[in-house]
Amino acid sequence: MLVEKDLNKLIRILNVNEIHKFKFEEDYKKIYSLDQMNSDINFQNLVYPYIRLNNHKNTTSRLDFIEKTNNKHLNNLETKLSLKSILYRLAKGDTLIMDGIDVFNQNVRTFSRVLSNGLNAKVSSNLYYTFRDNTGINLHFDQHDVLAIQIHGQKKWHFVRNIIEDASQKIDHSIKPILDSDSVVIETILLEEGEFLFIPKGIWHYTETTAEKSSLHIAFGLIPPNIHDVLNEFIRQKIGKYGQKNVYSLDEKKYQSVVEELISKLNDSVDEKLNSIEFSNFLKIYKNQYTNIELI
Repeated sequence: MLVEKDLNKLIRILNVNEIHKFKFEEDYKKIYSLDQMNSDINFQNLVYPYIRLNNHKNTTSRLDFIEKTNNKHLNNLETKLSLKSILYRLAKGDTLIMDGIDVFNQNVRTFSRVLSNGLNAKVSSNLYYTFRDNTGINLHFDQHDVLAIQIHGQKKWHFVRNIIEDASQKIDHSIKPILDSDSVVIETILLEEGEFLFIPKGIWHYTETTAEKSSLHIAFGLIPPNIHDVLNEFIRQKIGKYGQKNVYSLDEKKYQSVVEELISKLNDSVDEKLNSIEFSNFLKIYKNQYTNIELI
């Protein structure tokens, strides 16, 4: 799954860091299906918040799709889903969201793991399903890069001019673009079954389904390694198995000696290795992959 030539192609696309629609030679939409989603909802005993609903007006409440009782207090604690209510809300235009779909599905879990290992990145996976001819998730930006694959149907992705330079910040609605003119939308991309879409973090966007079919896509959140991650990995390799010692189980004298020896090894790594060819080559390995590290 995700053969080497496709992984190399993906790394090149990610490092350009621009919105990009593409397709691999391999057919990866088979990692999931509409039938599989129906099976997961009906037989996995999923509960809120692993499954939730959202509409473009942000007016859907948890109480709109859980099993209700006559006890209002218990309703505030209830997490069991009402399939009847979910179907009703979907027909009204809501989007079904399944967070962490890799936890429930082996194929998605394997694909996520291959992405994570191949990119040296942390990877999350969420599923989005919307009935045809509806607006999906409302205008927002993500605080991480997104790799989306269209599993079923089509989806229009509309991208808006404003780009957040610091995508780690929470969304400030005071700077949210106003969709009162076509001139605000800088690009619209139609994603079809089997196609991928890469979206760098910090770009405002919203989605719509077409009139032909409902839409099912999986969005993989990508968090590449930063300089702290690289330094941690480099030092971990330098101190090797020594770093696995449990200092909390040692008596005070042994604890002190272990700490002193560990500090000595860390100092050696910093003083002798960080400026060496060895570390430069180590860093280039990361730079040649998908990363947010800036080399000077």
